[in-house]
Amino acid sequence: DSKTVEARLPLLPDANWDNLISCNGHPTQFIDLSIPVAADIPVIQWNWAISDSLGERVAELTGDTATWTFDMTGRYSVFLTISDTNSCVDTLTKDMRVFPAPVAAIDYQEDREEQGILHFSNGTLGAETWEWDFGNGFGSLEFEPQTKYEDDGTYTIIMTAHADNGCMDTVTMVYDMLYKALWVPNAFTPQGEVPGVSVWKPVGVNLLSYHVEVFDRHGVKMWESTKLDATGNPSEGWYGTYQDKRCIQGVYVWRIKATFRDGTEWENNDAGIRDKMYEVPHGTILLIR
Repeated sequence: DSKTVEARLPLLPDANWDNLISCNGHPTQFIDLSIPVAADIPVIQWNWAISDSLGERVAELTGDTATWTFDMTGRYSVFLTISDTNSCVDTLTKDMRVFPAPVAAIDYQEDREEQGILHFSNGTLGAETWEWDFGNGFGSLEFEPQTKYEDDGTYTIIMTAHADNGCMDTVTMVYDMLYKALWVPNAFTPQGEVPGVSVWKPVGVNLLSYHVEVFDRHGVKMWESTKLDATGNPSEGWYGTYQDKRCIQGVYVWRIKATFRDGTEWENNDAGIRDKMYEVPHGTILLIR
């Protein structure tokens, strides 16, 4: 006797995958491109095995999207095993290459003559092009550019280095910009009609503390002040008087002790051209009658 029975065997899913460009030292993303048998029979399990060129296992991963960071360049084999809701299994092995990534490195120097200007140096290895974002609304494609910050604040500087093989590396640094200055006039005339020279008044910005004293040639203190406005600028000036009486024409001595808002002390060496100028926190005033 005999009997024939039809048996329907389930179809297998089709395993497939790809990866984004792989660069040593940076995460490589593996993306599942497998095709299920039907929409109602989805793939539910993914197992990845990565081996180097010598066949040694370097990583085992799971999930439809897996990520791994390769320390070394070279060729690797990636073995993907998938399983669907019918417990049907398919596998696929493909080779891939890990390319050398550039190593981004930057630094900067502040301009010696003008505050707010930064000159960047570039120590990047293995790159062909560079993309800068200075955090002030400007950028550059130059190897070693410069930029200017017009306002006080904290700026994030980002440089991305690109290699010909498609790999890139990004370095970030933070720059705190604080305009600091205290300029001291060396002469004034109380009876003068020219604005700004009828009173002896230092001008500054971002001062946290400030103490100015004026002495005559005998060491008698003529005037002093510690007042600052909201911007950290001295708010008082000397009108050439002592005890409500006019001081005689001549040379007087000033002395200032001041600290900026970032904690640095003023030493009379603000940015700017200061040829043949003393960098000491004291000096002389010529009072002209």
